[in-house]
Amino acid sequence: MKIILVWENPSSISYVKQKEKWANYVWINYEKIHFDENISEEELLNKINELNNDENTHWFMVQLPLPDWINESNIINAINPKKDVDWLKNITSR
Repeated sequence: MKIILVWENPSSISYVKQKEKWANYVWINYEKIHFDENISEEELLNKINELNNDENTHWFMVQLPLPDWINESNIINAINPKKDVDWLKNITSR
């Protein structure tokens, strides 16, 4: 499982630490991909596309919220639903 974390939002950091703890507890491989707050939406979309096409990446998620200049809907819609750990696309399409 991979988690993309953008910026230093304290709530997001805490939440991601809990996810790492549970992944380790159930022996799921875990990798945090941390970008600083200067990442562009295009760079983030490129990373998501890379993970969508990586046959060794089975699940991943993007930790929300994102900085204001990144359109969360664009990011959520870019995630392959088969790899979406949070099932965000399924939730938001209802």
